[in-house]
Amino acid sequence: VLEKTVHGFFPAAQFEPIEDYNIFNPQGAIAGSYLLISKSYFLPIKTYQNLEIDPLNNMANALSKLEAEGEGAAFQILIKPAPRGWARTGLRIAKLMQEEGKSFNAAKKEATGFGQITKSLKSKKPKTETPAFAPAKQLTPLQQEMIKAVENKASKIGFEVNVRLLASGPTKQRAEQILSHLENSFGQFSGPNLNNFKPIRLSGNGLKRLIYYFSFRLFNSAQKILLNNEELTSIYHLPTSGLAAPRIKFLK
Repeated sequence: VLEKTVHGFFPAAQFEPIEDYNIFNPQGAIAGSYLLISKSYFLPIKTYQNLEIDPLNNMANALSKLEAEGEGAAFQILIKPAPRGWARTGLRIAKLMQEEGKSFNAAKKEATGFGQITKSLKSKKPKTETPAFAPAKQLTPLQQEMIKAVENKASKIGFEVNVRLLASGPTKQRAEQILSHLENSFGQFSGPNLNNFKPIRLSGNGLKRLIYYFSFRLFNSAQKILLNNEELTSIYHLPTSGLAAPRIKFLK
C-alpha cells in the first residue's frame, strides 16, 4: 500500500530493503532534542507555499556537514492521525475573529471547552438591552492575514507529530555543534506573527529516554505537536532533482 501511494506521486521512486541504520559513535558523545511549537497549534508555521527554496535544502545541508567517520545525525518524524474536532475548533476561532473582531487568544478561549462553559454561565445572567445596530469592527491587514492562516490550517488533514533530532560525535562539544545545525535548519519555518518551532534539549535521563524512543520508533504523547499535511510536507518530502545539498544520492 505504501509503495503504491508513493509511486502515485513519485513514479520514478525505487524501494530497496536496507539494514537498520546506526548514527551513534560508541566511543563518542550524543546530543539530542525534540521540537515543540512556541504558540497554539491552531496557528501554522511557514510552509513551502511561502518559501523561496525547497525547505529540504537547509535540512540536508545540515546533514552534509558531517564527517564520514565518527559522526552521525538524524531527523526522526513520527505521525498519527489527530483526534476529530481540532479542525472544527480552528474554524470556530477564525469565525469569531472575522465576525466579532476578537483577538486570537480571546477567540481561542471562547471556542475551547473552557470558553464554552464561561459563555454558558454568562448567558444565565439577566440580559441587558443592546443597540439595534452595532457597526462591524474593522479588521487590520494583520488580523485578516492571521484569520486566513488559521482557516487554512484547519481546512487540511491534521496529524499528531513527534520530531526528534539526534547527533553523535567524537566529543560532547562536537555532538552539540552538529545538533545546533539541525535545530537551526528549522528556523526557516518561522512565520511572522504566526508560529515557529522551539527545540527542547535534553540531558541525563531525559536524553536516555529520547534515545530509547528514537531507537524503537515509539510515539511520545508528552512531546507531540499538531501539524496539518501541508506543514508536514514542508518539513519532510522525498528529495527532488533540484536539491542543491551535497552527498544526496539519486538514481541515475
